[in-house]
Amino acid sequence: MSWMAWMRWQLEDRRVESLVLEIASRCRKSILERTVRQLDAMSLAEAMGYYRARLAAIVPVHAAQVIREEALPREVAAWIAAPAREEVIRQFLHDAQRRSGRFSMHRRAA
Repeated sequence: MSWMAWMRWQLEDRRVESLVLEIASRCRKSILERTVRQLDAMSLAEAMGYYRARLAAIVPVHAAQVIREEALPREVAAWIAAPAREEVIRQFLHDAQRRSGRFSMHRRAA
């Protein structure tokens, strides 16, 4: 059994999911404050790149805070940050599409 498999087994799936959602929630609030004005003038590809770049700095900080509050080993923050980042991006796409309708999840036919 690998270390990550052992850690997931220890934490239970529901707890991992709640940690991911907590980190994503904190990151989302933080990133929206920093990016909301810039995103309106960008295409979807530009917005995604900009958003991912900002998340790269924010997610590890919030992951470490949540892990520390939960009294879990620091190593957990490293592997739980990736699903949290993807959850924030999923929420961003959903919100962007709902907010403006400008960003489409499907490519237009030629």
